[in-house]
Amino acid sequence: MGEINIIARRLSDKYIEYGYCGGGTFAHTGLRIMTWYSKRKMKEYPQYEDIIDYLFSLGETKLIGMPGSENGGQKRLLSHDLYDRPYAVGVTERLMFSQYAFNDHGYFFDSDEKWYYIIPGPFRIKIPIELIYNNLDDEDYEFGFRNKVVIQLMTYIFQDYKNEKFNKLINELNLDKKNLLAEIVNAEFPAAFLWEHYRYVYNFFDDWVVVKANPSFTEVEKFIIREKSEKHIETIFWQ
Repeated sequence: MGEINIIARRLSDKYIEYGYCGGGTFAHTGLRIMTWYSKRKMKEYPQYEDIIDYLFSLGETKLIGMPGSENGGQKRLLSHDLYDRPYAVGVTERLMFSQYAFNDHGYFFDSDEKWYYIIPGPFRIKIPIELIYNNLDDEDYEFGFRNKVVIQLMTYIFQDYKNEKFNKLINELNLDKKNLLAEIVNAEFPAAFLWEHYRYVYNFFDDWVVVKANPSFTEVEKFIIREKSEKHIETIFWQ
């Protein structure tokens, strides 16, 4: 379980709370969040007025456990394993992955009262957590679907995205969208390849991407991407 997981929530339009929440893949961390902390009021745990507040009040942890397990009474794998240090507070979602190097997974409770799975980069891709859950492979891993989403994003950018400024940039760089897309999607890590080899193209965009799912949370319905601006607009305001 060498993966680094980061958990965050939006406190207001101006602040987020974030930090380390253990290792492991989605089946290890994401399913715990969905099972025990999917919304503020859980009928299974009526003693907690706001279970999201409770979860973040515990601070950073090596393992997210069942509600109340910090007091004992549960098996070790079902119990919080706390560091006794609070989560950090920042002024933008862009700080979510700023404390640790080589982040692997992010979990973000936004002010729309929904959980999102965040691919940490180079694009921070914000995906409804149910969409990840519904696309786990036979071994309950999310990596195949993550790769699929990245390729779909690259395809959207170079095939379907309509923006005159972007088209002008591509022409000024003497690039061909079709050839560029083929080169990128055939790379081992397509988004990282774009970032490393075509930085001017990557830098045209805000580094966050929002994924909208279909009603049954089984497929990507659309991507929302934005041009990079002097000040990042928080994704909760993207339409």
